[in-house]
Amino acid sequence: METVENKGVIYEFGRFILDPDERILFDEGRPVHLPAKEFDTLVLLVENHGRALSKDEMMAAIWKDAFVEEANLAKQISLLRKTL
Repeated sequence: METVENKGVIYEFGRFILDPDERILFDEGRPVHLPAKEFDTLVLLVENHGRALSKDEMMAAIWKDAFVEEANLAKQISLLRKTL
């Protein structure tokens, strides 16, 4: 993890670089398009690296003021796995 002046935190993992403030994921320097909820899911997981999150915690963080079924969370994680 490194901090860039006036930007915030940038996460590096494997061949990926994640900039939550700019909402950009790079794969070996190439930008990767992620839909909004997939991106939010990735940021949540990266920011909580090493910590187990419950489904309820994740759903509350990703869908703050909306009621959604647990299947939506599983779908977001499945799509992320395919992308990564």
